[in-house]
Amino acid sequence: MTTSIHGDLVATDHGAAVGVVHGNLNLHPPPPRPAPAIPRQLPAAPGLFTGRTAELARLDRALTHPAAPQGPGTDTREPTTGPAGAGTTVLVSAIGGAGGIGKTWLALAWAYQHLERFPDGQLFVDLHGFSPAGEPVQPATAVRGFLDALGVDPDRIPTDLDAQVTLYRSLVAGRRMLIVLDNAATSDQVAPLLPGSPSCTVLVTGRHRLASLIDRHGARHLPLDVLSPEEARGLLAARLGTDRVAAEPEAVDELIGLCGGHPLALSITARTAGTRPGVALAEAAAELRDLGLEALDHDTDPAASLPSVLSWSLRYLTDTQRTVFALLGIAPGPDTTPPATAALIGLPDRLARRTPPCWNGGRAAATPCTT
Repeated sequence: MTTSIHGDLVATDHGAAVGVVHGNLNLHPPPPRPAPAIPRQLPAAPGLFTGRTAELARLDRALTHPAAPQGPGTDTREPTTGPAGAGTTVLVSAIGGAGGIGKTWLALAWAYQHLERFPDGQLFVDLHGFSPAGEPVQPATAVRGFLDALGVDPDRIPTDLDAQVTLYRSLVAGRRMLIVLDNAATSDQVAPLLPGSPSCTVLVTGRHRLASLIDRHGARHLPLDVLSPEEARGLLAARLGTDRVAAEPEAVDELIGLCGGHPLALSITARTAGTRPGVALAEAAAELRDLGLEALDHDTDPAASLPSVLSWSLRYLTDTQRTVFALLGIAPGPDTTPPATAALIGLPDRLARRTPPCWNGGRAAATPCTT
């Protein structure tokens, strides 16, 4: 504000001074506050995403159905909650499954289908819970990255983690934002990154079933399994071309069976076949049949190697679980009942039920997952 004033003072018979002021008063409002930063941190959308129609629909319904209690044994039920921006709790969907099963791709595919629901931005962090990168990302590192993305001046960022979390939650309160917490190892990694505002939506991916996230924060666990034969065929067709897949239906069926419908195994197989267009798919199937996992390995790129990706789960297993997993891997059949597992490993049935790293419908599956 600037003021230009001039005038005269007149004395009265009571000794008071009366001022007559003439001038111009010019008001200049303070400069507008800068608009809050709108982060766009999502990685690129998966270019060849196919299938997962049922899982995408379940995530869709999570935005439109009212919340319902989730008791023991209901992890696989359809996740439900209120629409983004409504209700009193934050929508958290936790996508769980084995390494290479497609958790991140599902989260990103869903996110890009619903970007209009999150006009205030999207935050993304890879927590490196299962990766060759070493130790998982600490919550303090992830929160600091979010504060930077939200445009906080470094001088305003507190040094204390609790204060940083409080500032982060204050900045996203009331904003329609999506927060993707990818590749989480534990609930302790995730909890500080959860916003407090029901206007936000959170997607978590990880190989563990994050029990306390379900119990304390109402997260809806969405287990991700292998692809159906139809979805697997669609993946191969998207990568190899529909004509090539249609030309050798029996070989395609064998490839799908040998890969067990596992998305990463199928993608590696498609990559190998795609780089050798002159080789028949029947020959690729024979090679996979003869070499097994060796055909799905890669010497220099761990992320392109199925054995390497699956091995990252082992670091979180106890010695007993490692032994059980190794024995289950050589047991006949794709899965084993709890009594048979108890006999196989020489443990009481009570302990055998709690030991295998992966249970599927009450049966111990010989697959390296910890969900």
